[in-house]
Amino acid sequence: MSDEVKIGEVSKKLGVSQDTLRYYEKFGLFKTKSRSSSGFRYYDAETIGKIIFIRNAKKLGFSLKEIKNLLALKLNKRAKASQVRQKTEEKLNQINEKKTNLKAIEKVLKHLIRSCDDDHAPVHECPILIALEDFHLSPSERDSIPKIKFKPKTRRKS
Repeated sequence: MSDEVKIGEVSKKLGVSQDTLRYYEKFGLFKTKSRSSSGFRYYDAETIGKIIFIRNAKKLGFSLKEIKNLLALKLNKRAKASQVRQKTEEKLNQINEKKTNLKAIEKVLKHLIRSCDDDHAPVHECPILIALEDFHLSPSERDSIPKIKFKPKTRRKS
């Protein structure tokens, strides 16, 4: 255990909470190789390297499932770099798709903000709230939903 470090120390040095480290272990990203008699987890250099790998991959947007696959490839002597490249290209494609979706959301939000130009209109006439109720509903969907009137709650007089 002399070359191993307690979970708390690893947590502080790497900026990853102890709960997160336990979750990573439970998820199967690594195994704790030793514990003290009182149950403290101790991490060796190899496990700490995996934690750094996980932290960096998360910063690049990889999910834990994707990270688990990358770690499996890393440990597989028969795996090829092209497999890692393919996984990374898939991640880049996902990110580009998210960027496209975020641009579309930004455009809609800007339009909604412009549509709400009467600062003194009552909230029930707010075009943003009205749009959020109807957003992307087809006429048949709109007709099938009963009209709901939201009434502000009133306090009971004591």
